[in-house]
Amino acid sequence: MANEQEYTEEVVEEIEEYNTEEVSEDTTEEVVEQTEEKPKETLEAKQSRLKRQLSQVNKKLGVEAPKVKQDAPKGDLSTKDLYALMQANVPESDVDSVVKVARHEGISVAEALKTDLAQTILEKNAEKRNVADATNTGSTAQTNAAKTGEELLTAAEGKGEVPESDSDMATLAEARINSQRNSSKN
Repeated sequence: MANEQEYTEEVVEEIEEYNTEEVSEDTTEEVVEQTEEKPKETLEAKQSRLKRQLSQVNKKLGVEAPKVKQDAPKGDLSTKDLYALMQANVPESDVDSVVKVARHEGISVAEALKTDLAQTILEKNAEKRNVADATNTGSTAQTNAAKTGEELLTAAEGKGEVPESDSDMATLAEARINSQRNSSKN
């Protein structure tokens, strides 16, 4: 403990001496030139450098770094993945779901298709599509073919059915009048 305190006191003294020294203009110009000549570090290079430094520090401390699961590269699917999706007859609307499962699990698409999670998702989506196909979502108006006056008269007298539309009512009335005229002539 005493050694550490002495060491830190020495470092503090050196820093104070450095700060109190006069810096010549030549030295300042050299520092400016050196900083201008340094190329900027790219993001990938910086990440790589920091990972190396972290692993060195972990080695010195004897700490084992947790292994991070590498995500599959985002972008286009491989030909094997496409082939697996085609062989499994996966609908286009479900491809993204299967790919997400594969990336989440860190496995290939072909392996993801065999997992319970992917199969459950595919089954649920297929069921939704079947229900949507079976459900009549369109609004179709019922069309009644124009009935003749005789048909309307027969339905009204025999079954007691009364037409709903005004035009059918008018046709029924004309048919009844014509029917009565014909029966009175005979």
